[in-house]
Amino acid sequence: MLAIWITAGIGVLIGFISFTRKSKVEFKNRHVLLALCSTGLSHGPWVHGQCIAQLLNKQLVTGGSEGIGLSVAIRLAKKGANISLLSRTDAKLKAAAATLRANMEESQRVTTVACDISASYQKVKDAIDQACSELGPVDALINCAGTSVASAFENTAVEDFERLMRLNYHGSVFATRAVIDGMKSRRSGTIVFTSSQAGQIGLYGYTAYSASKFALRGLAECLRMEVKPYGVNVSIAFPPDTDTPGYKEEIERGVPEETLIISKSSGLYTSDFVADNILKGITNGDFFIPVGFEGNVLTIITAGMAPAASVIDGIIQIILLPILRISAFFYQFQFGRIVSQCMKKKNLGQNKRD
Repeated sequence: MLAIWITAGIGVLIGFISFTRKSKVEFKNRHVLLALCSTGLSHGPWVHGQCIAQLLNKQLVTGGSEGIGLSVAIRLAKKGANISLLSRTDAKLKAAAATLRANMEESQRVTTVACDISASYQKVKDAIDQACSELGPVDALINCAGTSVASAFENTAVEDFERLMRLNYHGSVFATRAVIDGMKSRRSGTIVFTSSQAGQIGLYGYTAYSASKFALRGLAECLRMEVKPYGVNVSIAFPPDTDTPGYKEEIERGVPEETLIISKSSGLYTSDFVADNILKGITNGDFFIPVGFEGNVLTIITAGMAPAASVIDGIIQIILLPILRISAFFYQFQFGRIVSQCMKKKNLGQNKRD
């Protein structure tokens, strides 16, 4: 209970800081590219910079045909952006485009390109070049494409490890590599990676998924250091479990009991709520974009050597980290107990069958 009361008090302070921060990026008339193949699976138990880009007019979103990606795209459309959507399924892209047009002014434009961003760099580059031929250079790339597999390590096929790394990690690398040279030459641009709370803390059942999402953080930290002198901003979002078609599909495929119980501790968020938080982080120019109270706490605990949003935020992290580390011990104990209880339950069932 002590850990819960401590973290609750801290949440008020975090919320106040987030509320008082001013927006640094606009979206009207910018080209935003969304690479969408998003499952909305983020899985978790539970800022920086100068004005980077005027996102109104040029866009690219990977994985934007449904889930978090589509919710982000709708909000960008309402802010005046021109939007490109990349995703694998043409039918879903057409439906997403119709939804976006219903939220746009007549002067705004949306284009879609069917592309499996995990296929190869050249195919992704060709798809992005096609989008740029219609809407011009990309001002903002939002990488939302991703998928998940939930199973114990020994029950996870080697092919699943390769597939998740290919889509969740390499897909973002391919799309980013295709736009980064242009952003550097124009000395402006925004790159957003979508990781997960499972990309901040390892959880039972996500050996394949967490590994691919942890990799995105390393990529984002390195890339930010390389492109910041060119006026290009890099952000990484850490959504929790999100109620999307992909999340429902994963539940239907089956999730280990341990994973399900642990994940329930952070609740299930709507894609609209997650998208609002991501867009706020982008407009603020934040490097880390957490979602919800647990997300903010987890981001402080796992800050490491990552850049702080501001000097004040850095000081807050220094003050709160020792306290939050205590609460982390409490949560790890709880997770360990859940795993032990599930093991006893399995052993009991096995003994009865024997």
